[in-house]
Amino acid sequence: MKANRKIIENNKGVTPALTMLLVIPVILMLISAVALWSQNFLGRIKDTQEKFNELRDDISDLDFASVLNGSLLVYADDFEDSQQNNPQWQTKSGNGASKLEISPNSYYSGKKSGYLNLGNNNGYSSIKKTFSDKCYGNISIKFAFTTDVNENEKVISIYQDNEQNNATIKIIKIGPNQYQIKYFTPAGEQTLPNSLYLYSDENDLCWHTFELIINFDSNNLNYKNLTIDGTKYDSIDGDKLQNQDTSSNYNTITVKYTSKKTGAGIADSYIDSFIFLNLEPFKNLGINIV
Repeated sequence: MKANRKIIENNKGVTPALTMLLVIPVILMLISAVALWSQNFLGRIKDTQEKFNELRDDISDLDFASVLNGSLLVYADDFEDSQQNNPQWQTKSGNGASKLEISPNSYYSGKKSGYLNLGNNNGYSSIKKTFSDKCYGNISIKFAFTTDVNENEKVISIYQDNEQNNATIKIIKIGPNQYQIKYFTPAGEQTLPNSLYLYSDENDLCWHTFELIINFDSNNLNYKNLTIDGTKYDSIDGDKLQNQDTSSNYNTITVKYTSKKTGAGIADSYIDSFIFLNLEPFKNLGINIV
């Protein structure tokens, strides 16, 4: 009699092995996915960081006073391009003085500045620019300038059509590096009480800064603020502009800068970083941003 024999297969070691063979690819896929996600995540972090850095730089460059006050940049000139190739200003000169040129030898910002050679024998040179008059309140004129030992006077004027509502500042030399400030009102020429020290050096030019704020509102045609080299001259605040006329709707605003000398000796005059701001661009709409 033949005995029945059963073969009992022991597959206890086979099942885990097969499971591992199936799981390992899944694990590898998950690891690859995580690695790819990490790489993309790190890339996104880097991009975000770069954007934050750009935003930080942009914020650091913002003039928050201008933003909050709603001011509008009307015009800016850093004098980096040749006046001949890109004429920005009307120019006039006399008695040996030269018209505006662009100089790489001295600059306040960038690599160049505007240059006026005043020549000999009472030479003078002026530059001016006319803008469409869209200003209804305060405007600001800013620029940097130099002085020369042979230069005697600077005149800065801002006016509407045909020199109406004229704001004029004169900086007149009264001694070595000593200057007097004069300005004009309906009562005529006025003199500020304190003299102004403006250093000049022929070998290493010293730059000075100028800012004049005036009000072209027809109800308040006056000087608002004069600041030279960071010093504010308060006594001018509120004084009326010259040649006041509220009867017309003006079409233009003109800014004019003139440098003069008397007697012998060549004088050089530099100007840079000119900025014209409309400080209340929304005033005509009855909107005040504070």
